[in-house]
Amino acid sequence: MLVVGGKNSANTKRLAHIAREVCKGPVQYVETESEIDWRAIERCKTVGITAGASTPNWMINRVVEQLELLDQTKKKGAHTIVRSLFNLLSNLNVFVASGAVFVYYASCRLQCFRPRVSGMAILFLYFLSMYLWNSLANLET
Repeated sequence: MLVVGGKNSANTKRLAHIAREVCKGPVQYVETESEIDWRAIERCKTVGITAGASTPNWMINRVVEQLELLDQTKKKGAHTIVRSLFNLLSNLNVFVASGAVFVYYASCRLQCFRPRVSGMAILFLYFLSMYLWNSLANLET
């Protein structure tokens, strides 16, 4: 069980105390994903996460993302590789940029114009860069 929250939070300290009384496996009280003892939980089939009431969502999400990454790296095989590739392409917004290329192609064909590879490349790179730029801007916020 991972208990996520500030080290000075009475609520989170109480959650950690209850988890230690109830859980059969290891319990970790962490503030960030960097504090997780991975060796203690790598053999666990199920890991629970709880958080104090005042714990920000971003803090919880970072711990969840790290656990998902650990889970994906533990599983091996073609399914994991395809899933990782799909997640990478999705996070890079390659599918959105490809959709813009398909709309360009369909628009050219409907207007009886010949679609150009250079036009497709420019459109793909433009949409990809705009979505990546927006993603980076949201990270800073």
